[in-house]
Amino acid sequence: MLKKADLAAEGKAPSFHLNFRNNDEIMMKYKIYTSVFSVAKMKYWISMKKVKFLWRIRKTFVFFLFFILISLLVTASGCNNPSSTQKKNVNGSAESHEETEQTTADISDRNNYAGSEDSVSTNTEGSIIIGVEYVFPGLADDFAETGIRAVKPFPEAIMWEKMQKSADSPVDYSVLDRFVKEYQEAGFENVFITLRSRNNWASKDYITNHSPKEQYMDLYKAWVSGIAERYDMDGIDDMPGLLRPAIYFEIGSEFSTYEPEPVDDYIEMLKVAYEAIHEAAANAIVLHVPFLTTTAFKDHPEPQDYEKTFAEVDKRIMYHSLEEIRELLDSYDFFDAVNIHLLGHPYEIEANIEWLNYEMNLRGYKKPIIISDTSVSPFVAWGPANDCEIKIPKPGIIIPPATEKDRCRLAEYFKKLIEGDEGYLNWVRAFCAADIAKMVTVAAEQKVALINTAFTEDFELAQTEIFGAAAGNASWSGMTKVKMNYKKNEHEVVQKYPSFYALKQIAGYLKEYESVERVSFEDDSIRVYEIESGKDIFYIAWYEPGYLVLPEDPVPEKLLELDVIFGKVTLEKLIAEVGRQEPEKETVSTQDGILKTVLTNVPVFIFPE
Repeated sequence: MLKKADLAAEGKAPSFHLNFRNNDEIMMKYKIYTSVFSVAKMKYWISMKKVKFLWRIRKTFVFFLFFILISLLVTASGCNNPSSTQKKNVNGSAESHEETEQTTADISDRNNYAGSEDSVSTNTEGSIIIGVEYVFPGLADDFAETGIRAVKPFPEAIMWEKMQKSADSPVDYSVLDRFVKEYQEAGFENVFITLRSRNNWASKDYITNHSPKEQYMDLYKAWVSGIAERYDMDGIDDMPGLLRPAIYFEIGSEFSTYEPEPVDDYIEMLKVAYEAIHEAAANAIVLHVPFLTTTAFKDHPEPQDYEKTFAEVDKRIMYHSLEEIRELLDSYDFFDAVNIHLLGHPYEIEANIEWLNYEMNLRGYKKPIIISDTSVSPFVAWGPANDCEIKIPKPGIIIPPATEKDRCRLAEYFKKLIEGDEGYLNWVRAFCAADIAKMVTVAAEQKVALINTAFTEDFELAQTEIFGAAAGNASWSGMTKVKMNYKKNEHEVVQKYPSFYALKQIAGYLKEYESVERVSFEDDSIRVYEIESGKDIFYIAWYEPGYLVLPEDPVPEKLLELDVIFGKVTLEKLIAEVGRQEPEKETVSTQDGILKTVLTNVPVFIFPE
């Protein structure tokens, strides 16, 4: 008899281990998961210790299951769109510390981002646009409560082959219309539409090259042009009931196995899409396929070392080379903003922005930077996380702040999560809330134009033993728990996790501001950000110990001394506790304007009075 572990092949689970409510939900959950870690990457999990007979049975079974799942229709429709007032936002050209440490900073001494002002991409409208991914029908009203300004529909629900079944078929806008209508009516300003060209009748190769065959390039052009025209709100061929124009269009979902075609083929497709979209909608913002560089900057390389460090990144992450990325960046006439995915530590943002500004400076241009996909720090990803003994196939990739020496501790941690340990589940929910707040804050300070936070709901398949927690913490990073409403064919929120309320909290305070600056400390583990909003100044602060902290570890602490001038401050904790919907607040007195407070790895808001 086959055991569960024997069936973990190519990232797909046998149907008798799935407990979903209908085929549509199976398809949705499956595709959410594979949208983060592709089937090609999951092949690294296959256990070579199994006998060939069992291996062949398993492979045949999974191959069959894959095509059953692909045949199911994703039940999605409804997203959101940007308002005309947003068109300029991205316009154009070791051991746990048990004793308390102390450090002091002067507000006037800022840790300015490396490089001259001219080397830094600018968010021309000021405040960062905060979004969320992936949205589905039924979630609009709930996520409108967060006050965020953007949403990203599930890309696979609206890719070309889903909207146009054959060369002779008309384009079916019904799924995308439903997204746009629902999320616009809920009040969202911005939509983020990913245009995936993968097509079983038009792509050069369905697996290895998603760019259109030459004879179908005109149909591809018509597809992207039609979408831009339908949602541009110019009064010509618009979607009935359109409330705001859609301006964000991403050509391809990720420069990895999700866009495996040769870079020259991709650039040809990008040029066609760029020109077609701008012919239909002059104010559109077209983005190239986002780069994925997770772990490339973990050792903080200097520019002269970029080639070496990029070449060392595991090919499960970097399917395309730095040379190919640079070739795409050379085609700057065919994108309006630089696009990247951040699926690791929040501080990857700083190194990635520095690198992208370096690359743009070499080419003599400057464009806004968008982070179109994110993930909480997974600790382990792109392979099994719950077994520290696996050598063949390759184990999951360790992601900072974790190190290789943490692998066996992490295996026990993820086993607890898979088993449903309540204490561990509550801990990871709190961790995800803090990580999202940190990522948004760092992105705002780095002048990122837009960031999509993740995710609206959990990856339920990835939480099962058969998948080995191969997405790491991301499997439990959902902001809500949902159930299916069969009559309406949509999702219903039944529980909101701490990350939902943390997103609402951080989005509220970063909705409008003039500047976000990092306050400089000799100790770089102290993270304090000063936000200037109108006549008000407040701070977001936390302690980053620089090592892996797990539920069984002491909470890391460090004493902060900060000159806030005023005699009193209100400390507001980030909402990072299951069951809590409102933040804890405390008013404390300063000593001659110096605030003394203990920081942990959970952010706190500091409001001088």
